[in-house]
Amino acid sequence: MNTIIKNIFISSTLLICVPALAQQAEAISLSLEQCKEMAVENNKNTLIAKEQLKKAGYDKKSVHALYFPKISGYGAYINTNSTFGTTITGGYLPTFVPDANGGLVPNIITNNGVPVLDQNGNPVFASYAYMPDISFDIDPSNTYTVGLKLEQPIYMGGKIVAANRMATIAKEMSELNIKYTDNQVMLDTEEAYWKFVEVKEMLNSAKAYLDVVTELEKRVKNANELGMMRKNDLLKVQVRVNEAELMVNKAGNGVTLANMALCHQIGLPLISKIETNDQMSIESSNLLHLDESDYESRPEYQIVNKEVELRKREIGLIRADYLPQVGAAVNYGYTNGLEMNDKKLVDKASYSAMVTVSVPVFNWGEGYNKVKAKKAEQNIAMIKQQRTSELLQLDVAANRADLENAILRCKMAEKSTLQAELNMIESNDLFEVGMETISDNLEAKALWHKAKSEEIQAWGDYNVSKAKYFRSIGKL
Repeated sequence: MNTIIKNIFISSTLLICVPALAQQAEAISLSLEQCKEMAVENNKNTLIAKEQLKKAGYDKKSVHALYFPKISGYGAYINTNSTFGTTITGGYLPTFVPDANGGLVPNIITNNGVPVLDQNGNPVFASYAYMPDISFDIDPSNTYTVGLKLEQPIYMGGKIVAANRMATIAKEMSELNIKYTDNQVMLDTEEAYWKFVEVKEMLNSAKAYLDVVTELEKRVKNANELGMMRKNDLLKVQVRVNEAELMVNKAGNGVTLANMALCHQIGLPLISKIETNDQMSIESSNLLHLDESDYESRPEYQIVNKEVELRKREIGLIRADYLPQVGAAVNYGYTNGLEMNDKKLVDKASYSAMVTVSVPVFNWGEGYNKVKAKKAEQNIAMIKQQRTSELLQLDVAANRADLENAILRCKMAEKSTLQAELNMIESNDLFEVGMETISDNLEAKALWHKAKSEEIQAWGDYNVSKAKYFRSIGKL
């Protein structure tokens, strides 16, 4: 409301600066339903809620993608001036000869079946083979590898299923948030709309009162000029005329401000002029016989229900981290490079397949405590659900009582207006024949205007109370 008031004052300044534009603007005829539709379409909170719904939809799609294999490409290239290598020291190697069975046995010199040993106690071979020193120089420069990798989760402890359900719930909550925002926008629009209609009726009432006292002023002025009435009586009437003119001026300003507030609510330029065709009427015959159990269809109640379900899915998501997980991966790649002694060692494509299994064994109670914490959050959500149910039922009862009071007030105000009007007519008749003082006649006119104003206010409050009651039972 503070924002609305600021915009009203800013726009009031604009109207003072550009009165010609305001006067030339054509009036736009709008019904209540049209205003509500325009408000929902242009309201910034609704636009934000719609963007949040888009985000929830994209989040759901991204989580759903976890069901499918992931394919990724990779590549690596090495360019360096560093080399490394080693040398295998050569020497004399023992030999072997075949035995009777076709196997190989050490070619050892024996003496009567006993191996001949050298001075170090090692067996002496009949012959030796000589191996020279072998050097290895490895150059990794200009080595590269490229390939594709496919990864497929097989069993993740229910994590993917839980995450997908949570994404679905989040999307449903975003949809409910749009309904909640729309309901609030429509209620605010109804309040602004009926306030505008109310102040227009107030302006008409003030003008009617001004016409009445102005006519009386003319008659008293003529009578005073003929010497039939005192100057004091004329002054009393003129005071009431001045008051009526002030009322008309205040009511006119109220119409301008209410018009601008309604324009702000429905997204029109604040200098736009709106016309409405609604008249004062009360349809209370069946209002208080509606099904009030529909409060459970209100988005506020459904949102807390979804929150309970969301907390339940979060427990499954936490548990999944401490259950066995199985996944598979397939890799296909090509490697080229890695020279040894100026000869390329690798120049080929290859593939590999792998299955991984992860089984948590012991985590010092981490998983247990996390699950307990989520269960506590679920309990909190359930308590909020119960509290919301009670508050919504209380809201229905309070709005029902307000509507009953508004209906009764309208009926009483209508009766009071009729009585005040009859009183004014009788006072006028008595004044005509000189049996009523000017003060009493003015008082009768003032009472009629007051009763009419109270009837208009009661009617406006009734329409707002009806809108709040409909919202509380989910029928706005």
